[in-house]
Amino acid sequence: MLSKFRNMGQTCVCANRLLVQDKVYDAFAEKLRARVAQLKVGDGFDEGVSQGPLINGEAVEKVERLIADAVSHGARVIMGGKRHALGRTFFEPTILRDVTSACACAREEIFGPVVTLFRFSDEAEAIRMANDTVYGLAAYFYARDVGRIVRVAEDTGIWNHRHQ
Repeated sequence: MLSKFRNMGQTCVCANRLLVQDKVYDAFAEKLRARVAQLKVGDGFDEGVSQGPLINGEAVEKVERLIADAVSHGARVIMGGKRHALGRTFFEPTILRDVTSACACAREEIFGPVVTLFRFSDEAEAIRMANDTVYGLAAYFYARDVGRIVRVAEDTGIWNHRHQ
């Protein structure tokens, strides 16, 4: 949750693409939806608020443009997707599923509270997808198999040269 929703997704280390293995994709999407539904949007001085506004109107417009583009390429909004009822620059935490590399959000930094779920079938496809970007500021990989973690880290460049 922190790797996406820290500061409403407005940091350079926030995850832009979540690659989820096909066998757990639907269950992951539902569990994520349940967690995101618990996020409270509002004034940061109010009790329990974890999500504030975007930085400015241009940021809101960019998020809207990226969501509209993703939907035009077949992605589905399963939560959020629009300006928050609070108005101004508040935006609903959003989850997009069935996102593909054809979508602008696969190539551009989102800088907003939008989770994009990409489906992959096997490790080789995940590595190809992970490497299919010009960005390299941050990457995160989760698995139960430590050997797989090391292998994927080496194949995607997550594991930098200091660790080799």
